[in-house]
This record gives sequence, C-alpha cells and structure tokens, in this order.
Amino acid sequence: MKPTAYPKPDASGPLTGHQSPVKKTTKPPTTISLIFRSYKEVFRSSPLNATLYIASQNFLSVLDVFQIFLLGKLLDSIGPLLSMNTPLTLEVFATTPAAINLLTIMFVGVLSSIFNKVGVYTETQVYDSSDQFFRENVMTKLSQMNLQDVETKSMQNLLTSVPTYSFTAQFDNFKRLTSQGYNLIVFIASFSIVATRLGWWSVIVVAALLPEILIRYRTELKIKRYRDKNTEKIKYLTYLYDQSSLVRNFTELRVDNVFGFFINAFKSTATDYYKKLASLRLRGNLMYASVPAWLTGIFTRIAQIMLIPLSISRHYSIGTFKFLFDYIDKLHTSAWNLLWESFQLSSTALYARDYFSLMDYQGFGDIVSGSETLDPLTTPRIEFVNVSFSYPSSPSSALHEINLEIEPGTKIAITGKDNSGKSTIAKLICGLYEIGPGDILIENISVRNLSRGELKNKIAIMFENFVKYNFSIRKNITVTEPDRDFNRRLYEEVLEITGLSEWMKEEGIDDSCVLGKMFGTGREISTGNWQRIGIARALYRDRPILILDESLTQIDSFSRGPILEAVLKHRPKQTVIYITQEHSDTKPFDTVVHIEKGRIQEIVKKGKKVKATTG
Repeated sequence: MKPTAYPKPDASGPLTGHQSPVKKTTKPPTTISLIFRSYKEVFRSSPLNATLYIASQNFLSVLDVFQIFLLGKLLDSIGPLLSMNTPLTLEVFATTPAAINLLTIMFVGVLSSIFNKVGVYTETQVYDSSDQFFRENVMTKLSQMNLQDVETKSMQNLLTSVPTYSFTAQFDNFKRLTSQGYNLIVFIASFSIVATRLGWWSVIVVAALLPEILIRYRTELKIKRYRDKNTEKIKYLTYLYDQSSLVRNFTELRVDNVFGFFINAFKSTATDYYKKLASLRLRGNLMYASVPAWLTGIFTRIAQIMLIPLSISRHYSIGTFKFLFDYIDKLHTSAWNLLWESFQLSSTALYARDYFSLMDYQGFGDIVSGSETLDPLTTPRIEFVNVSFSYPSSPSSALHEINLEIEPGTKIAITGKDNSGKSTIAKLICGLYEIGPGDILIENISVRNLSRGELKNKIAIMFENFVKYNFSIRKNITVTEPDRDFNRRLYEEVLEITGLSEWMKEEGIDDSCVLGKMFGTGREISTGNWQRIGIARALYRDRPILILDESLTQIDSFSRGPILEAVLKHRPKQTVIYITQEHSDTKPFDTVVHIEKGRIQEIVKKGKKVKATTG
C-alpha cells in the first residue's frame, strides 16, 4: 500500500510570490465524481482486499436469491414424502428430490458462510488500510504547505473535519457503492419474480419507500450543515480533551483546579452541541419519517396478503407460495437499501469533499514558483530589499521597508522587544509566508525565482516555540535528517556543544532515554535541557545557514555564554542568525541589528554603527 505520490516533504521549500495567487476557476466536483473518486481512493489503499470484498458481496447476493428459490423447491419436494404409506428411511430419503434439494441448500449455505467471512475480514482490512492511507496523505499534504496556508480559518476547519468525518465517509462511500451491487442483483431478481405475479403492485411497494427516504435524506443534509456551522465547537471540545490528557499539563491543571474549568466547559459545550444534533435526528428520523415508514410496511404486507387468493386461484404449491412470499420481503428490503444507499452516497460525498478540498488545495507556492537553483556546496548571501510584510490575519504591518545584507559566514544578532518583527524576518527567510512588497535575494536570485526546496535545504532553524518530541534523545536530535546515514562524529559534537553529554553522564542515562511522558516510559526534563535538545537538533541538521530564535532563554546564565561561543565556532563558514531580546548575548557577534516596531533602528558591525536604510 502506497499513499498518493505527492512531492517529498523536503521539496516543499519556500513558497514564493509577493501577490496573492489567482487560482484557476474550476467547476466544483459533482456528487457522482466525488462518489467514484472516494471509491477509487479506498480501492487504491488495498487493491487485493478491496477486490475480494467486492467479489464476496456479489456472490452473496446471487446465493441469497438462489436460497429462497431452493427453500421453496425443498418444501414442494417434501409434500410427496408426507403422503407415503411406507416408512421413510434414510436410504429411501437419499434417493428423493428432497434430499438433493436439502444437500443443495446446505452446500449453498456453506458457500454463503465462506463468502460472508471473507467479506467481514476484507472489509476490516480495507478499513484499516484506507485509514492509514488517508492519514499518510494528509500528513504528506501538510508537509508541502507553509504557515500562511495552514493558519487560514478555512484550512483549520478542514484539518478538523477531515479526520473527524471525511475518513469514515470515504470508507462508507466505498462500502455503500459495493453493497449497491448486492442490492441491485437482489432487487432485479426479486422485482422480476414478484412483478410477473402481482404486476403494478410491485411498483407500488417500491414507490412507497420514497417519502420516508427523502425525509431521512433531508435530515442528513441538515446534520451536515449543522456540523459545518459548528466546526469551532468541535475544535474547542477536542482542544479541551487533548489538553486535559497531556501529562505535561497535569501539574497545573490539578493543583490550580483548571480541571474544574475544563470539565464544566466541556460538559456545557458538548451538551449544547449534541442536544441540538439529537433534536435534528429526532424530528427528521422519528417524527417526520414514522408515518411514511408505517405506510411502507402496510403496502408490503398487503402485497403478501394478495398472494393468498392468487396462489389459490392459480393452484400454486406451498413451496411456490413460500418463495414468492419471501421474495416480496426481499423486494422491499433490496429496494429500500438500493434507494437509501443511493441517497446516503450523496450525503456522505459531502463529507468526502472536504478531504479532496484539502488534497487539491494550492498554496501560493503551488501556483507561483521558479526554477532557479543554488550551488549546493556554498553558503548563500542573503539580502532584504525594501521588504514590507503584514500577516494575513493582522491589519497592521510587521515589517516596514527592511533593507539588510547578510554575507556568507556572517554571525549576526537581531535584537528587539516583543512584536518588534525580529522573528518575522526569520520566518520570511524560511519561506513560511509570501513576501511583498519588496524582495529577498539569495545569491542575487529572487526567492520568487527559486525552485521549491532550494532555500529550505540551506537552512537549519530552532524556533522559539520549538517542538518537544516524545522520542529518545538520539531521535529528538536526528529527526530532521531521517534519510541521512547517522553521523556519529557530528552527533557527539552537538552533544558536547550543548552540554547534553555532561548532563547525560551526571544523570546516568544514555541517548536511548525517551523524553516526555506521552508514552509512559519516558522522563520529563527541565525546559533548559529541552532547549539544549532543540539547539542540538538544529546543529545536527548541519546546513550553511543556522537560525536560533530565542533559543537560550531557559538555559542557566552560567552555561548560556559557553554554549553560544561553541555554536559560533562550530562551523566558521556557517551563517548564524541569532534572535534575542538580551543585549548581553550579542557580544560574540560580528553584526548586531536592532529592530523596533518593524523598522531597523540600528546596525552595528564590529563595534561600528552603520546607517540603517529603512522606511
């Protein structure tokens, strides 16, 4: 099983372009196309099991229809045996048509049991495979996006609805479309048999189902609209539950009684959400649909009652009456399933559409990107040219006409208060947002003209809010290079630089020790040691440009200086961009840039002030 072949995560580089991309106008997918696309996606997740499941359901439909006919034949063949004057021995019974019919029914029953078991097994396998398949696809798609894409409300809603509803909807579409083959075979067989005896009444039995089905379908549409409207509530409920189950939160939640707030907030929000959902189901499926459902049952029973005088007038045998009686039931059931599943396919396609909206999403880098490449062996020069920037969700500007040159191998510190714009510079260098107006030049090439992945492959960064992976120490550090052979020398160097090797020796642990309490066997460590892990991770990535964003704030003052000096000496030709609020940390740097309110206020190179060109 392989997920959809989207580009590799490391090829997702900086997404470029300074103006909002104009997306191609395409017609929205039809319900039919969504249904068959879902079917195809599930089938691709496990072709062999999907094929066996489809085959088993089709064979079962034929056998179910055949068994009804055989049961009628058996009843007819038993009649002459009841009027025999001689004792019925096993030897005699074995030579009668009844024995052949009985053996045939038993054989068909064995086949039905086998196909049923194959269907149950393969259905489970297809479900598990498709769930894995869809989650891998979503993770792969996310790896191609940038922060600007992920932060939008529409994308956040998709990331909530897709795993909550779309995965199951995809499989339900596959299962329902497969069962339609079963239903269609049974319906055609039962309708043709009943129609030859009861004529138009067989049509009435089928048509009577429509009012109830339409009411139920309308209810499903209302439920879909209700869920879409309340995505924020679902996200809030998920957030409350997830936060309450994290071990790292337990101390504060327990001691400060935040649990009390979480429980009350969850209860009140969930009660309100599910109460209204239950009300929709109650009105649609019980109150409004109950009368049509009752009438449908009445019409079916009338059809079966009509068989009695018909059978008498035409001298039908008891066996013929029996299988006709059962075929009316089959007609009702198969027609109900055929019609209802068709409407259900339409409603679940709406949930599946969210998955394909996510998979088909195009960010600015998907639409606007260049083909220029960088020399893989050199450290590039970086230049900001009149760069201004505003976050999509903010009306105010984060940067104003920034002009800044960073030569290869420069050790530069960027200082400023909270919200001054210093971290924004790092995010733009990484290509997490679309720039504009202005430009960022890498080796005199605009980032708009770079091929995707070019700049990313030059950068190692530790963000202020870095991720604390609940992995082993070694995996925490090497996780950014999963495809590269383990570099023992570099690994030991970064442990030494960050002081982790000394700490591990003092604690008597090795690098297989799992960090965090997520998986039960791990151990929690101080925030300072987590920062050491984050710095080691960025160093082990071993890229020409290293960016450290507030990366020493929780490390003790005695260790901070030595770690920073060791980082700067680690690779003399490496460009290091250090973002900090602490002016005391800037002494070892060649260049210090001070930013206030998105503007460069001062640049100091080797102790001398340089005129800052900014708007």
